[in-house]
Amino acid sequence: MIIRSRFTQLTVYHEQYDSPLLQSILMSPDAYLVDTGYQKLYKHDRTTSVVLVAGDNQKFVIKRYNTKDLWHIIRRSVRSSRAAICWRRAYRFMDIGITTAPPVAMIEKRFGPLRGRSYYITEHVNGTLCIDYLSDIADADHVIGGIKRIFSNMLAHHVSHGDMKAANLLVTNKQVVLLDLDAAKEHKTVSRAARAYRRDRSRFLRNWNPQSSLHLRLDKEIPNLED
Repeated sequence: MIIRSRFTQLTVYHEQYDSPLLQSILMSPDAYLVDTGYQKLYKHDRTTSVVLVAGDNQKFVIKRYNTKDLWHIIRRSVRSSRAAICWRRAYRFMDIGITTAPPVAMIEKRFGPLRGRSYYITEHVNGTLCIDYLSDIADADHVIGGIKRIFSNMLAHHVSHGDMKAANLLVTNKQVVLLDLDAAKEHKTVSRAARAYRRDRSRFLRNWNPQSSLHLRLDKEIPNLED
């Protein structure tokens, strides 16, 4: 892991991804968030901008955490950046056996000890959104098994995702990959972990009609604390 700390920027990245493209992104990440810089725009709103960038036989997803106003900038300047939090969460989830998009780099714009805008960069994962893949229940067994493992691991290790919609799960090579860890948390008490788990489980099941065969199957397979 390479760490570069300057007065105006902290950069952390994995040397295995080092390339002219990555170095260019690390030098000027905002240049890749304008219309001419990215291959695909996933999201752009007041809180985040997410783009796909390709080159050097690599594909990276850049997520920029936007600042809303002056008060937001001031509050965030003395806290851990959202990119740093997401970087740590990705490793925590991988440690407990949950597959997520491999972290490549994180960037914090700084003014000495004060933090500004931040960026989280991952490897691009090719796959099909879970909600689309599960439209054919005849081929769903391995995917449902992967979903069950994700929920079981979160429950066992007292972590939660916080935004467990089907759009945040990707099916690739018969693996289920969990995306968007911005709202993920590790809970210090069993009761808080249990409440968060119930919310995650309920949010995930709301993706399907309660009377559908797929909803009933998932409700049966995903561990339920009420059992």
